[in-house]
Amino acid sequence: MTAASGNAAVSRPIEVSAAGNRRVLLFCDPDMVPADGSVDMLRSISAHQAVAAPVAGLPDLHAKVRGGIAPTGYAAATDGLILRGLMDMRVNCGMSVAALSVEAAAANPETLDRWFGAMAAEIPARRRPGAAISGDEAAEIFARGPAGLLEKWGLPPETRERLELGGCLHPPGRTPDRGELRAALSERTFEAAGRGLGALGTGNHFLELHAISKVRDRSACEALGLSEGSLLLCLHSDSSAVGGEVKNRYGVRKEGRRPGRFLREFRRQFAFHLPRAGIGAARTIWRLYVRTDPWGAIEPDSREGRRFLVALYAAHHFGTANRLHILAAACRTASSAFGSMGFRLLSDAAHDSIFLEEHGGRKLWVHRKGAVRGRTRTELASDPQLRHTGQPLLIPGALGTTSFLAVVGDGCPDALLSVNHGSGRHTRRDETTATHTEEDVERETTSGGMRLYRIGDVRLAGESPRYYKDISKIAQTCEAFGLAHIVAVLKPIASLKG
Repeated sequence: MTAASGNAAVSRPIEVSAAGNRRVLLFCDPDMVPADGSVDMLRSISAHQAVAAPVAGLPDLHAKVRGGIAPTGYAAATDGLILRGLMDMRVNCGMSVAALSVEAAAANPETLDRWFGAMAAEIPARRRPGAAISGDEAAEIFARGPAGLLEKWGLPPETRERLELGGCLHPPGRTPDRGELRAALSERTFEAAGRGLGALGTGNHFLELHAISKVRDRSACEALGLSEGSLLLCLHSDSSAVGGEVKNRYGVRKEGRRPGRFLREFRRQFAFHLPRAGIGAARTIWRLYVRTDPWGAIEPDSREGRRFLVALYAAHHFGTANRLHILAAACRTASSAFGSMGFRLLSDAAHDSIFLEEHGGRKLWVHRKGAVRGRTRTELASDPQLRHTGQPLLIPGALGTTSFLAVVGDGCPDALLSVNHGSGRHTRRDETTATHTEEDVERETTSGGMRLYRIGDVRLAGESPRYYKDISKIAQTCEAFGLAHIVAVLKPIASLKG
């Protein structure tokens, strides 16, 4: 039996009606449908005239503080328009999973202290004091993705085969030149790339070592070159300040801004875009970036739409580069603990993205927040390894708890080829810090034997496992709907937090 065919009876999603005979499909356990306004947000998205398919709510669906008009854990497809209001500040927040050549027995406390201590000294949480790359290298990443820098960073060339679309979102022959980059990006974006490359981030971001504690699907694990005791390096990070800069320049204005905030946004957007677009485009620039519109619809084939895509893809490419740079630092510093360590990337996937994809015979723009674009065995039929399994992906639990290694399931197309990115919160971060101290969280997360490391004076009061949904139930729900097939259970060995 091949991996993803283990789903026997696939459950039907919960249908929620929206205006205009639209539908929302909830791929959630009935007992875990959130009551935090997330479903109403999805109904509102579904009612937009550009939405061309049922909006999918995934098992970890939840609302976020300052999350805007969209929750986390959804996918929505539009025809002919991109909705900038659905764009997350953390463009290409995503996860990487890599298999290591050392076994779990080698990861004793002494070696872990040396390795993770070295990583904590080299990997910044937010930014580094000096630039890690030149302006030319930043432009290379923005235009073509990080594939051209893999050798310089010490990563094997086959790493590119496990990047989404080879690491570059532009169609062949359509990569932007330096002039197009300068027309779409601010000087601060280039500066942010230099100082932000290799930054882990804060909050729920992590660089963790996990061991396979139980194999659920032996044939799938063998196809992936894994077995019980194999060590996996798991990373969660985003496009750092580059994504924030793109969001600030191209995001939508919100109602009720104070006069001082409005003036800052006016300078940041209208004054940025007008010189680049030309005085003849003043009315368009005003409509897109000054007028209050929560959706921020833009035509991707228009002049402004193409400029927006250059900026969006630049941030997306940088998010991938950021994770690869961190993984390269992890490989370099491993010599302090293991002498040498083989590295093999299994998967790198964004869970905050906007991709042009084919669904139902139509080219649609799929907006995802907290959702991975899943590639099934059918899509990967030409891949000698993944054609037997589908795309591997990490379904992480909360800090210090069990996680799961999965492959994309055959029921994934019903959810716009989307799989949730984790367990999801059931308590908002701003409601947590008053009830838990740093000592409480450290005690909870390390009680099972995981070693916890920090970059600087990081605060973890909002990361208590009790604020997250039950990852085992989330994983069961994924399998019940055919979104993913669990192939291994992971035990956390060590975690680095920023």
